[in-house]
Amino acid sequence: MAFIDELADKLGLTVGESVGGCKVTVYGRSGVIAEGHRGLYYYDDKAVKVRIKNGVLIIEGEGLNIRSANGQELAVIGHVSCVRMEEGL
Repeated sequence: MAFIDELADKLGLTVGESVGGCKVTVYGRSGVIAEGHRGLYYYDDKAVKVRIKNGVLIIEGEGLNIRSANGQELAVIGHVSCVRMEEGL
């Protein structure tokens, strides 16, 4: 177990980051979960763009697939190379 995971477990916290009202959890280079998003904006095997408050969350990589999606959570798997946020749409 990684240090950050141990620390979060001891403190009773969830590892993740709130970005534009959306909680983003990155699982190494193999996946990303976005919770509290505002809908899918764009998707192909190299990029997934998700609407968030005041902008867009961009997940880039190779062989990206949407594993699951609903009104609150979006799970992306594949070889993730970059996760970033841009303001506006």
